[in-house]
Amino acid sequence: MPPSDGLVLTQGTFDLVHSNHVAFLREARAMGSRLVVGVHCDAEVTKYKHRPVLNEHERLMQVQAIRWVDEAFIDYEVPNAASLEALVQKYQPVHYVYGSEGWEEMFEPVIRRGIFRRLPYHDGISTSKIIATIRQRLDDGTL
Repeated sequence: MPPSDGLVLTQGTFDLVHSNHVAFLREARAMGSRLVVGVHCDAEVTKYKHRPVLNEHERLMQVQAIRWVDEAFIDYEVPNAASLEALVQKYQPVHYVYGSEGWEEMFEPVIRRGIFRRLPYHDGISTSKIIATIRQRLDDGTL
C-alpha cells in the first residue's frame, strides 16, 4: 500500500519488544506520515493475556525509542469498539493498523470508516517464544 499523507494509529501490548514488533511498527509507519501507538495498560493486558513481563511504563519507553514511532501513550481504556471510537475521534487517523487475528467486534469503528488495515503476522520470534526459550534454557541449565 502506498503511503498516505496522514496519521496512522495502532495499539498493542509490546511486551519484550523484539524484531517482529519493530518490523510491524516500521510497516505501519510506512502507510502514513506519522505513527501514534497506544500501549495497553497492565490491568487490561492481564485480563486477556497474562501479566506482562515488563510493566506499562517500561513497555511505553521501549516503544517510544523506536525510530518509526512519532508518539506513544499508555492506553488505560478497556479495548473495545467504544474506546477505539474515542481514539479515532481524537487522532483522526487515515489508517488504523493491527497485527494479529481476532477482535473483529472491537474494530467496527475503523472497519466502518474503511481505515482498518491488518498487517500479516511474521513468522519467527514472538514474546511467547522468547519466554519459552528462557524457560527451556533455565530448565536445561544453559542460561
